[in-house]
Amino acid sequence: MDKQTSKAIEEYKAGHIQHSRDKNVICKSGQLRFSVGPFTIPSPISEDAKQLIRYLFDDKLNTMEIVVDIGDNSITRSSMRTLLLGEWIDGDIITMYADYKNMKEAEKDVTSPRCWFLPTYYSQAALADWSSLNFAQAAGFRDRYMGRLDNCEKIYVPINSDGHWYLLLVDISHAIATIWDSLESWSRREKMINESLAILASLDFVLCQEARALFGNRFTFLNFQICRQAGLQQPNSFDCGYYVMKYMDSPCIVVHDSYQHDSDHARLLLALYLVQSPLNKIRCRLIQEARKL
Repeated sequence: MDKQTSKAIEEYKAGHIQHSRDKNVICKSGQLRFSVGPFTIPSPISEDAKQLIRYLFDDKLNTMEIVVDIGDNSITRSSMRTLLLGEWIDGDIITMYADYKNMKEAEKDVTSPRCWFLPTYYSQAALADWSSLNFAQAAGFRDRYMGRLDNCEKIYVPINSDGHWYLLLVDISHAIATIWDSLESWSRREKMINESLAILASLDFVLCQEARALFGNRFTFLNFQICRQAGLQQPNSFDCGYYVMKYMDSPCIVVHDSYQHDSDHARLLLALYLVQSPLNKIRCRLIQEARKL
């Protein structure tokens, strides 16, 4: 933290300021906030992190520049900009988050991860018409995102329904498929149930042979009980994608009564997590580029 920011904080605590002389420190609704690029957050961050945020969200730079690269998946600045406050988060961001979860899961056991995190385009393919998936497509999903079924406990499936993100959590050990929805609506419930059934039918198709060898010829994911997870609702109309990603976490903090959602802060931290992660092959180059601005 620089000296000017530290001084502004001390003056604020002492009650001497309502508007800081430091343009990056502001008082909003009686609370001290820090301006970092397009975000305002409740606590300061390092200078390197500030530079990186400004670089990532600079609208004068190439929108198609890749800012996260894990080899077989990447995120452009254009997709990263959907983390701006008020924007609906792009599926590429959610898929990368799922990829990170899969890579972390593989670190525990590379041969048989217990949790599978599917990409957003899996549900897109399944909902378009799961029966039209050919064996090559099914094998592609199977090889990249799924391990051994006998060790799998849960499958996380992010779904976009008419622009709204929610998560279907398939619990194999308990034969339950749970809908996690941060913006519940009675008018969408029947549609979500039908979409969940389509996802379960697609899993029957992709995992048919292995599932029946393990659980018997009468096994079908379509027999799983579909239920809904009660929990805190998002405080706005645009953060459903963020909640879907956090539903993949264990423990899942966004369902706790004590959770206080700060969209600006949450989105900034998510951007830094994706870019600064050791899983991002180009993070060092990006940090160097950011320092030049």
